[in-house]
Amino acid sequence: MSIKKYFFSLWLIISLASASTILHAQESGWYLGAGGGLSKVDVNQNLWSDNSVSDASLETTGFAYQIYAGYRLHDNFALEISYLQPADTVFKGVSNGSITIWLPGNIQGDAHVAGTAFSLVAFWPGNPARMQLYLKGGLLMWDSKINYSATVNNINGFNDDGASPIGGGGIQLRLVDGWDLRAEALYSVVQLAQRENVGMGIAVLGISYSFK
Repeated sequence: MSIKKYFFSLWLIISLASASTILHAQESGWYLGAGGGLSKVDVNQNLWSDNSVSDASLETTGFAYQIYAGYRLHDNFALEISYLQPADTVFKGVSNGSITIWLPGNIQGDAHVAGTAFSLVAFWPGNPARMQLYLKGGLLMWDSKINYSATVNNINGFNDDGASPIGGGGIQLRLVDGWDLRAEALYSVVQLAQRENVGMGIAVLGISYSFK
């Protein structure tokens, strides 16, 4: 992640902390959580393939996880920061080496994406409801890396970073005092190889603990 993004992240964290001292509610406080599930990064096979490739396959789904922390500003609203790690996408095939990308033989490419999201979360109904629906939206600061096993020009990787809107929603269920079960889905768009924008969807089931 670039130094500008680090400073921007620090500014957002300070802003969230400052806002928490200004806004008051009947039930406010910090919470932490984590979850795991499935992701899909909509990489097109054309990103990797050319007319020299045969027996091609592409995996775009796999295990994903999320770690998050938030501050409940109000019975119905919270500010949240989360780290998202979708599964890598993996391309495989065989190249005859006749075009301009791959060396001849078995080939493989993978795309890795990770990001930090800053979101506003809106709950309905408000606390102290045992079950709540929620919507969340904000900004995802992402990093992507794409790797080629071997190319004719020896350029075997690209790194990229940027920021995109992110949104989603889910259900939160109170298990026992302080502990909640969450199921949520998120969607954003990231860039690969500095040229292709792809959709990224994540669905996770997790648990959180609220500090009072």
